[in-house]
Amino acid sequence: AGGPIEVGEYVEDAILDSADSIDIRSGIAHGEIGAVSSRGDVRAKYALNARIQAQGSIELADSAFHSALVAGDAVRLRRGKGVLVGGTTIAGNAVEVNVAGSRQGVHTFIHVGHDYRSIAPVEKKLRELGREMANLMGLIGRDLAAYVRGEKPPPASKVVRKLLRRWSSLDQRRRLLWKQRDETLQRSAERLCANPSITVRGTLHPGVVLAVGRARLRIDHARGGGRYVYCRETRTIVAD
Repeated sequence: AGGPIEVGEYVEDAILDSADSIDIRSGIAHGEIGAVSSRGDVRAKYALNARIQAQGSIELADSAFHSALVAGDAVRLRRGKGVLVGGTTIAGNAVEVNVAGSRQGVHTFIHVGHDYRSIAPVEKKLRELGREMANLMGLIGRDLAAYVRGEKPPPASKVVRKLLRRWSSLDQRRRLLWKQRDETLQRSAERLCANPSITVRGTLHPGVVLAVGRARLRIDHARGGGRYVYCRETRTIVAD
């Protein structure tokens, strides 16, 4: 869509791409297929195994589990439980949550300080790829769902098999672009020039890794929250 997208309930295996904001009343739960991309903000209740990109902010009213969240400005989970567990969360300026990680020590990576403009060319390619994948999904939705889940698809015509092979090719290219995007964000974070922060209001659990610019802080024991920033003198992450 060239304008906003509004979803009255929830999003599952779907590809959403908006030049504006995306508002989802309930949550986002992706399988192997789904992706949400916005050149504005993305707002939803929760994210489960979700892939969400926003040039603005990502705001979730309750929780995020095992998701890939990438925002140009901020990722915020400040209402409801505000729990962020597993996956990778990357934001340009700020990540704000109530609880990070879990008692089970689930690896949870939180990174701030990148320059979102650095990945504009990759984002353009991903949007173009997403549109083509969305078209394929519309043509072969049922066979595609079985195919990507590793189930034996029902008998299909030569045309459908050709479309499935095309999906595999596009999916491989998408994964390479994701890797390129992450590497580009990492390089841009090493040129930290602003003052990004990670704020945890409640508990930081073991297994959480905080990254601000090139600095890393691994949490080995549960601790109270705080606001974490990069200290230029010690080149480490500190609570201010």
